Amino acid sequence: MWPRVELWLGLVRSLVIYWRPGRQRGLRDFYRPFVGAGDLAFDVGAHLGDRTQAFRKLGARVVALEPQPAVRRWLVRLVGRSQDVSVRAEAVGRAVGTARLALSRRTPSMSSLAEDWPGSLADCRLLISTWWEGRKPS
Repeated sequence: MWPRVELWLGLVRSLVIYWRPGRQRGLRDFYRPFVGAGDLAFDVGAHLGDRTQAFRKLGARVVALEPQPAVRRWLVRLVGRSQDVSVRAEAVGRAVGTARLALSRRTPSMSSLAEDWPGSLADCRLLISTWWEGRKPS
């Protein structure tokens, strides 16, 4: 499959999963005991911003970190235009520096900086169709 089509299909899949009707209410109910008005919340690996939006709706200021360029563009479109949200093209790791992102175009929410992440999931039946750039499907 063409890389751009795979990426588009992966993003559409994520939009359907993470922005389905009713999900925002459930996220706000879940996070309400932990996040409130005036708080500063961090959404690490913000993906398409469903949690960023929930934090913002609870009254928090949000720093949303998303290292994937194509995903980040959608994150900005969906939630990044709010004055209470700062979208950063960064990731979080155990040390300062740069790292290689294991990118999954078909399932962008499965992308990770953990070097052993793709290999550790080889036997997981739920993720049998997940594959990462530069690696053969499991």
